[in-house]
Amino acid sequence: MRQLAFVSALVAACPAVAAEDPSAWTVRDSIEMRTIEGPLVPGPGGKYWAFVCRQGNLSGDNNHYTLWLARAGFPPQLIDELSSRGNIPAISGVRWLGEHRLVYLREDRAGIKRLASLDFHSGGLSFLSDSGIEIEAFDMTPDGSSAVLLSRERAVRNSALVSVTYENPADLLISYARGELGTRGPVHRLLLWNRGGETRKADPPQRFALASGASPRISADGRKIAFLAAVAPEDAPDTWRRSGIDWLERALIRGARRSLRQWVLWDHFSGKCAALVDSPAAWESPQVVFDSEGRTALLLSWPAGPSLVRVDLATGRSETLVAHCRGFEQSETDVVVARTAAEPKRLRYRKGTGWQEEHAPASPDPFILRIDQSINRAPRVVDSNGSLVYDPNPQFAGKRFARVEPISWGPVERRTQGGLYLPPNSTPPWPLVIQTHGWDPERFAVDGDSTAGYAAQALAARGIAVVQMQIAGWELLGTPSEGPDQSARFESLVDYLANERNLIDPARVALLGWSRTGFHVRHAITFSRIRFAAAVIADGMDISYGQYLFWPQTEMSQLFEDVMGGHPFGDNSESWRQNATAFNLERIRTPVRILAFRPVSLLNNWEWCVGLRRLGKPVDFIWMPHAAHAPVLPSERMEAQENTLRWLEARLGPQRAQP
Repeated sequence: MRQLAFVSALVAACPAVAAEDPSAWTVRDSIEMRTIEGPLVPGPGGKYWAFVCRQGNLSGDNNHYTLWLARAGFPPQLIDELSSRGNIPAISGVRWLGEHRLVYLREDRAGIKRLASLDFHSGGLSFLSDSGIEIEAFDMTPDGSSAVLLSRERAVRNSALVSVTYENPADLLISYARGELGTRGPVHRLLLWNRGGETRKADPPQRFALASGASPRISADGRKIAFLAAVAPEDAPDTWRRSGIDWLERALIRGARRSLRQWVLWDHFSGKCAALVDSPAAWESPQVVFDSEGRTALLLSWPAGPSLVRVDLATGRSETLVAHCRGFEQSETDVVVARTAAEPKRLRYRKGTGWQEEHAPASPDPFILRIDQSINRAPRVVDSNGSLVYDPNPQFAGKRFARVEPISWGPVERRTQGGLYLPPNSTPPWPLVIQTHGWDPERFAVDGDSTAGYAAQALAARGIAVVQMQIAGWELLGTPSEGPDQSARFESLVDYLANERNLIDPARVALLGWSRTGFHVRHAITFSRIRFAAAVIADGMDISYGQYLFWPQTEMSQLFEDVMGGHPFGDNSESWRQNATAFNLERIRTPVRILAFRPVSLLNNWEWCVGLRRLGKPVDFIWMPHAAHAPVLPSERMEAQENTLRWLEARLGPQRAQP
C-alpha cells in the first residue's frame, strides 16, 4: 500500500477558511480535470482519429485513462478505459493497424504494460505480448507483421559482496532490501514480435549499449531497427569534441555517462550496425521516422542546429531539410510537422520524389484535428475549420480563472520571460509566488510547469499572484555564475512587479523550485539581498556537499565541481565554504518546505533538513517515497500541491478582498 511518509513536524493547522466560492479554481479541480495525453493520432485516410485522456480520481486515489475515437459528423466514442495507481500511463503509444484496429501499450491486471490490440468495430481486445514482460515502448510495421519492443526487466542477483563504483547509496540500500544486491538497476532489452505471436530477444552488437528514453523504430520491411544507444564519453567521436556545441563539449568534459546518446541503425538480418548520423540524439522527445518504403529516416541532428535531417539508408548520406528545427512530430504516415521559430513546416514523403515541404491546400479537409489552446484558453479538440470536436472539460464553463499575462523583465543582458497569473477576486498589492523551471507562452497551464507543488490557478483564486518563469541564462548553467544569475533574476522580478507596476507586496514573496531550479531557490534564500517570506523546494538539487557525496563519479559530481570551481577537498575547500548553500545555512531567514520524492531524494535533502533543524530554523520535510519526480497519484498531488498551497497561504498572510 502506497503511503505518504512525513519526516517533519507537520504544518500548523491553517486558520478556518470561509465557505469557498464554487467558481474559484482549486487543486481538486486540477487533479480531476481531464487532460489530453500525447498526440492526436490520425487513422489511414484521415477518416478516424484516436487520442488518450487522463483524469484523476481522488476517491479511488487513481488515474482514469480513456481511449477515444473521433470521426466526422459524430461525437467522439469511448472505446477503452482503465484505472491505474501507477506512475506511468495505463494506456499509451497508440498506433493504427488498418482502418479499424489500434495497437497500443495497456496495463494488464497485474499492472504490467503489454502490447494490446483493439478492433473497435467488434470490441475485441487482446494482448499481443507475453505476460510478465514489461514493455516501455514499441513500433510496428504498417502491415502489422512485425514489431520491435523495448522491454524493461530486472536481472535479480543476490550478492554478499558489492564492489561499489558510482552507484547512489539509496539505490544500493533499495537493492539490498529487495534481495537484488549486485544488480545495476533495470535492464532494457529489444524484443522482436511477429504476427504468429512469437517474441524473441534481439541483441544488437555489444559495442552499442541500449538506452531508454525513446521508442525504437522499425522499417516498413521489418529488416531495419533504429534504437537509442548510450555513448560513453571516452567512446565519443572526435567530431563531437570539436563541434563547438557548448552543452555537448561540457558533457564530454564532465564524463556524462547518462546524457550522451546516439541513434543507431541495425539491420538485424545482415547484422550491419552503425550510427545513423555523426551527432548526439536530441535530449527532449528524441525520435526517428522511417518513410513507408523504408528508404529514408528523419531525425534531429546538430550540423548547425539542431536541424531536421534526412538520412538515405542505402548510402548513409544525410541532408538538412529544416534548419534550426525545435522538434518534429509524425502527424500521419509519411507526413511530419517540423517546429521552427516561425511557422511550422509540413513535410510529406512521396514515392519517387522523397520528402518535400507541403503547403496547406486552399480548401483543407475539415476533418484534420488539432489541439486548440492558449495561456487563457483550455485545451479542446477542433477540426481544421476551428469547429469543436471534443471538449474534455465542459465543467470549466462554471469556473472563474485568473487571467494570465505574458511578461518580461530585467536588463537587456538578463531579460527573462514568464506568465503572470492575476488574482480575479482581490486587488493589489498581492503576495507573490514565483514558480520556476519553465514557461510555455502557448500552453494552458492551470498549475504551472509541474505537479511538484505548483498550483498557479489555485493560488491566484486565494488572492496570491503567481509568476511562472522560464529558465533563462542557459549559457551560465553549470558555471560559478549560475546561482548568482538566477538570484538576480528573482530580484529584478520583485523590483519590476513592486516598483514599476505596483502589483505586489515585496515583503510577501515566496519561491518554488523543482529539480534543477531547487538549487536556484536555495541559492536565493541563502545569498539574495531580498528576504523571501517562504520557499518550497520540491525534489530539488542543491549543488552542495551532501548531494555531491551521494552522486559519486558521475556527470552530477562533475557538474557540482564546475559550479563550485573544483572538488571540495584541500585548497579548494574554501570555495565550497563560501559558495555552497549547505555551508551557509546560518544566513537563511526564510521558512522552508522541502518535498522529497523517491528514495534517493530523502538522502539528497537530508543535509539541509538536519542543518536547518540544528540551527533552529523553520523547516518542514515531507517525503513521499513512491512518488514520481512530478507526482501522479491524486493523494500525492494533494500533499504536494494542496498542502503546499495552504502552507504558503499561512506564511504570506491574509489577502485584500475585492471591494
